[in-house]
Amino acid sequence: MVPVSTTYDYALVVLSITIAIAASYSAFSFGERVAASNGSRRSWWLAIGAFAMGLGIWSMHYTGMLAVRLPVPVLFHVPTVLLSLVLAVFASAVALALVSRERLETPLLLMGGLLMGGGIGAMHYTGMAAMRCTPMHVYNDWLVALSIAVAVVFSVVALGLTFYFRQETVRFTWRRLGGAAIMGVGISAMHYTAMAAVTFMPGNMAFSPRETVRVSTLGIVAIAGTTALVLVAALVTSWFDRILRNEEALREAHERLSIAQATARMGDWHWEILSGRVQWSPQVESLHGLEPGAFAGHFENWLEIMHPEDRQQVHSAVTRAIQRGNEFEVEYRTLLKDDSLRWILCKGKVQQTSFSRAIGVLGVCMDITSRKRTEDVLRRTEKLAAAGRLAATISHEINNPLESVVNLFYLIDCQPSLDEQAREYLAIAQQELARITQITTQTLGFYRQPTRATEVYIADIVDSVIELYASRLHHAQIRVEQHYWEVRPFFGFSGELRQVFMNLVGNAMDSMRLEGGRLLVRCVESRDWKTGERGVRVSIADTGHGMEAKTMACIFEPFFTTKENTGTGLGLWIALEIVQKHQGTIRVRSRTDGPTTGTVFSMFVPYSPSQPRPTAS
Repeated sequence: MVPVSTTYDYALVVLSITIAIAASYSAFSFGERVAASNGSRRSWWLAIGAFAMGLGIWSMHYTGMLAVRLPVPVLFHVPTVLLSLVLAVFASAVALALVSRERLETPLLLMGGLLMGGGIGAMHYTGMAAMRCTPMHVYNDWLVALSIAVAVVFSVVALGLTFYFRQETVRFTWRRLGGAAIMGVGISAMHYTAMAAVTFMPGNMAFSPRETVRVSTLGIVAIAGTTALVLVAALVTSWFDRILRNEEALREAHERLSIAQATARMGDWHWEILSGRVQWSPQVESLHGLEPGAFAGHFENWLEIMHPEDRQQVHSAVTRAIQRGNEFEVEYRTLLKDDSLRWILCKGKVQQTSFSRAIGVLGVCMDITSRKRTEDVLRRTEKLAAAGRLAATISHEINNPLESVVNLFYLIDCQPSLDEQAREYLAIAQQELARITQITTQTLGFYRQPTRATEVYIADIVDSVIELYASRLHHAQIRVEQHYWEVRPFFGFSGELRQVFMNLVGNAMDSMRLEGGRLLVRCVESRDWKTGERGVRVSIADTGHGMEAKTMACIFEPFFTTKENTGTGLGLWIALEIVQKHQGTIRVRSRTDGPTTGTVFSMFVPYSPSQPRPTAS
């Protein structure tokens, strides 16, 4: 029996291949959008992409089927046609779900290619089953198997290409178009291999015309046009969504950058050399103590708010960088509204044209005041440590002749020939010599701290400090009142605690040095109101001039002093460190007006802290 003669409309063949390439190109965009989305947005893009891509593949196959010209009328069963469309959408959904994963391993790629290729093959042969005509369909099993194999192979290639191109940030590239062409040709190869597998034999097959349609040339145009419209609409929507997501990501990145800059106390700036305009981020304005928008926006205005001593070095550093076309780094000070200085580190990089012409400078500013203070602390601490070592050496050298003098005074006191007046003078000399001996011993004690905590009787330490200052207290007309309750000893470092009390008593004496007053020292067993631990509380109160709130907020900062040339600003800072090392606390309250003025320092040390370690010199 001679098969029915079939011919191809090559215009429709070309149109079908074009539709396949367009659908493949859209697959790259849809894969990118599904991968970039999450939650309900991901589901929406998966559904939109699967429908648009499936419609494109389905349209390509039906256009290719309509390209076959038979000498008999051909109708299509509508429900079966719709079923083939559903299969195409399913295959597309599988593909997009796979390529949107973070990783696409080889086993998963092969499984996905099998599902997608099988879905496309099922869609094609379901579409063939939708044909209603009198000739009989006869299939070549080998070519059918080959068409399915072609579908699976090209599906694997399509999945790999889609997974690769979804990571590209550029919307159009020739590589992307080439990949779409490979996918489109692969889909078309599967279709026309499957068409070669069918032979139409003469016959008089009966079929029901119910739910069937005949596709005219106008119908072909409608299918292709509708498919193109859907693909274009989906691509445009994808493009707009990409823009919105990029803007959202840029806004989030800018917010994260602002938070990071605010946390790190830094900001960015840009100087356009040609126009002379300098753009500051809000953080840079804040670093310089300016209100938002208060900066005039020129480099000269920037120099004006710097410390006069730093302007020249900043100007020179920037000028050299522009001349050489490299980077610069400079530190300068700026004066804030409260007359305090802030140190700022400024880094910049010169921007150049392709002809090595400087057109701008991009950089950052960072607050380094804390670092500068720390460096100053270390520098001054080292000086104090050196002074301490020198004082200890001197005290050690003084101790040797003092022992001889003490022995000589003892021998003189044993002479029976001394009269009463001489003995009185000798007793006074021995008392003063004992004070000198005590001072040198304590000086050595400050420098030579024990390495292990020992049992400390706090009242004895406070008494030794009061005794040391007895002469100064008497001459300053300061009356001392001591109230001690029975307290238990605890483990600590007596030398360091003595240093704390010497600082507190010394500060109290300085506040009352002009008019005298009353120094109240109280030692009592107490309980920490936060932790409930029991311990010793020592309160040292004076009736001096008191401190303002602004001063009280800074007294424990290193190098803050109200004594001008006589203070180092380290006493209370070191005292706080020592007390905290003993797991204790210091609280202070003060009054500068009212019927009574003065300051009270209250120190609490628990009985059972973990073993403290000695403070480093």
